[in-house]
Amino acid sequence: NKSHTVILVSLFEVSKFKPKTRWDGCQIFEENSYRFVLPKYLVRGCHMIPVFGSSEKSFHLNDLVDVDAFL
Repeated sequence: NKSHTVILVSLFEVSKFKPKTRWDGCQIFEENSYRFVLPKYLVRGCHMIPVFGSSEKSFHLNDLVDVDAFL
């Protein structure tokens, strides 16, 4: 018998929900499905920027990554 470490990953799709406040370039995502992934295929990390002035704990996820992110 062999055992393998796997990771459960949530996959998202663009939501049909439209916020009342106009925000150019804003996209809302909803969970769509799940997949099991081997850890060797996962980049572990993201750049989360706090939303200042918000009463809720909200973050912008930065999708711009350069080589410094992996140091």
